Amino acid sequence: MRRPCSAFRKREPGYTAWREARGRSKTQQDGAAVNRGFAVSRVYERLSPKGTWTPAAEFAVGDLVRITLHVDKSADPLTYVVMEDYLPSAFEAVNPALLSQIPGGRESETADAGNRWFYWSWWVSHREFLKDRVRFFADSWSGGRFTARYLARVTKSGSVIAPSAKAELMYKPETYGLSIPQKLTVSAGK
Repeated sequence: MRRPCSAFRKREPGYTAWREARGRSKTQQDGAAVNRGFAVSRVYERLSPKGTWTPAAEFAVGDLVRITLHVDKSADPLTYVVMEDYLPSAFEAVNPALLSQIPGGRESETADAGNRWFYWSWWVSHREFLKDRVRFFADSWSGGRFTARYLARVTKSGSVIAPSAKAELMYKPETYGLSIPQKLTVSAGK
């Protein structure tokens, strides 16, 4: 069993470098969700040939996946909140700002909020669609459940782990929440 250790080293007068090597994190053990102010959950859905979304944990290369994040908090208003979802290594986020990446074009955005391919709560002030993660930022969040929905494309086969989605206060990182990490299986395709 590894034990935490600390090392101090003096580099120059008045400067001390501090390094800590730790074992396994005590904040999330055995795949359990963590709620330190936020309850975070995530749902993966695969687009069926009939055009409907069905919850899934098994995918094929080329599949379009809709990811829905839900974040619940206390009734108190909050400022400067970030919600971050790291994608499994077999997925790549679809950027809604690039029309060429949206299947069906903008027509998919005319549906009601429950059926849209992309959706986020009205208080989201900024969003980032990166290759390995998606981030949503809120300058102020007065109440209600945060919901975000976005698309990803399956690009590689294999068995992968979807890391925990995270919500936290930017300037008080001790207030955060983590979803349950999920194991996903991706086949080579059709």
